[in-house]
Amino acid sequence: MGSIYKRKGRNGKTLRNYSIIWRDHLGKRRTESSGTSDKRAAAQILAEKEREVRLILSGAVDPLQERYREQAAKSARQHLADYLAICKDKEAQSGLREKARHLNWMLDELGIVKLSDFQPDRVDLLLSSLSEQGKSARTVNLKLECARSFLGWCVRMGRLQSNPLRVVQKRNELIDRRYVRRALTDEEVVALIDRARDQSAHAPLRPLWYLFPLLAGLRSGDMKRLRWRDLDLDARILTIRGGKARRRVDRLPLHSELVAELLRVRPITALPMAPVFPHAVSNATRRKDFKSAGIELVNDRGEVADLHGLRVTYGTRLALAGVTPAVHQSLMRHSTFELSVKYYVRLGIDVLEERGIDLLPGARGPAKPGAASGGA
Repeated sequence: MGSIYKRKGRNGKTLRNYSIIWRDHLGKRRTESSGTSDKRAAAQILAEKEREVRLILSGAVDPLQERYREQAAKSARQHLADYLAICKDKEAQSGLREKARHLNWMLDELGIVKLSDFQPDRVDLLLSSLSEQGKSARTVNLKLECARSFLGWCVRMGRLQSNPLRVVQKRNELIDRRYVRRALTDEEVVALIDRARDQSAHAPLRPLWYLFPLLAGLRSGDMKRLRWRDLDLDARILTIRGGKARRRVDRLPLHSELVAELLRVRPITALPMAPVFPHAVSNATRRKDFKSAGIELVNDRGEVADLHGLRVTYGTRLALAGVTPAVHQSLMRHSTFELSVKYYVRLGIDVLEERGIDLLPGARGPAKPGAASGGA
């Protein structure tokens, strides 16, 4: 048998509405507010709960369908709060904030109150309106993926029967890439580091800011979080904490040139928790360094050179060095090798010529030693 009572709040005062207690079909004790201060109405709500339990136990009602009905009564924002709380232990704070922003935007734009309001045609029209406003396919797909992940979690947790957005198609990113980064040439890399070293008298960490993405593939966020405790220079191991991926910690080998630069700039009394970069190099400074090194910020093909482009350079150099796919993926800290190839390997026409087409035998096969070229 269930019961009705009024419980006290944190301030010790008795709450206005009655609470009800009952046991569900699994024998689990359940407690919730009745939402009313009328004892008779609260008793009727309790009686309805107990009737539902009897129907489930008698086989007249499917318990799974009853759970779906209970979850459908909750607001979409309640489900979203639970989802974000779960993601908090699995994702970096920056990724969590971005996910919350995209999902709250969709709830606001579509006026979603319940999970049933996620209708595929409405979502598809909303995303199409973004494309018409000039948003890139990648931006549109990111919002769709956030919504799909949220509803997929609801399905796995028994809060929703199926994911309604599984039928909404992604936009084609390959024909709508707005921001294509390029890999720097070897000459540009040398010029950039030389320029940074010229400024090292008053900015000793400037070369290191460029060497980390070039030789370790670090993102700007990784460098801002980096502490001296994360660098074992004797073992040449770099520990990356709280990165973009769901992994809590990544351990990577350090390039010998990077180790030498770290030994040069490390303070004698560096505290373990002290940041390696107390102040980040600003984008304005980085653009000046690029221009001084003769690096075009945007080339004639619309390809961009920026700080993250140094990570693209890192991925491209790994590929050109013949690094195996598994090792390449691990060093780039990507979930799949396809992601590494799609966005972080940029081969210029000179590379395709020198390391590709020039190695291909002609129609007559490879030339024989000593044979005259172009002979009949």
